[in-house]
Amino acid sequence: MHTTAIIDIGSNTIVLVIYQMDDTGLHQLYYQSIAAHLVACIHDHKMSDEGLQKAQNIIRGYLEKCQDMHVSDIYGDVTECGRNLINQEAFLSAIKEAGLENVRLLTGEEEAMCDFYGTSLDRTIHDGLMIDIGGGSTEFVSFAKDRILDAVSIPLGCVRLSTMAPDPQISETEIEKMRTIHPQMLNSPTAVGVGGTIRACRKTVEAVTGSSQARFFTADLLALYEGLKKEDPFWQKAAKENVTPDRLPVLVPGLGMLAAAAKSFGIQEFVSSEYGVRE
Repeated sequence: MHTTAIIDIGSNTIVLVIYQMDDTGLHQLYYQSIAAHLVACIHDHKMSDEGLQKAQNIIRGYLEKCQDMHVSDIYGDVTECGRNLINQEAFLSAIKEAGLENVRLLTGEEEAMCDFYGTSLDRTIHDGLMIDIGGGSTEFVSFAKDRILDAVSIPLGCVRLSTMAPDPQISETEIEKMRTIHPQMLNSPTAVGVGGTIRACRKTVEAVTGSSQARFFTADLLALYEGLKKEDPFWQKAAKENVTPDRLPVLVPGLGMLAAAAKSFGIQEFVSSEYGVRE
């Protein structure tokens, strides 16, 4: 059995997924995610020794798992956490020293495009917008008839936002600035959502509304976002019961980015995808 592993080194999490591909499609055999919060280890565009060591330790553990499962091919990708480092070479060298040789640093546009092509595995809309809220960045793809019109990444994600002053205008301003430069980022009533923030929102809303259709409305997102900001016990309990402990501290900043995107693009409904950059 030919298997392929992807080690996705992001700003918030480092994820290992092992797949098998056959005539019926792509099948996930194993999944593990560790909240490394590497973006918090970056100061003045330099990854700290602590961050380098943390990444190495997690990757070594993942490679041992791959060896145990006799994985045929292993690939790695680095996203926002490695893009603007002044010690980028040291970071990539640390990854390779851990044993991960086939690793690629993705540009923001490449990450957005990979997200879009990954969502093709379960995407049900052919025209609209795709959003991926990560730890250090958020990716946007505007598309029509299943073809990309524009793909953009902005350097704000849930973890990075959590380290900044809680100002909802930050996300709104960054999105509007991006749209001024990229006029093909068109309004859309429906958006495909990728990433942990959107999955956490969907799961919490599903638990409250009783819906289970991998989608939620902007009104539900805003109710959750405002409820958590006001520390409403009802919404706090719902989030605690449906969101992983490592996601909870960065959920509100991530929802703020999602709310800002909904306002800017006129989004009324989000469809959550289980796929993305790794696929």
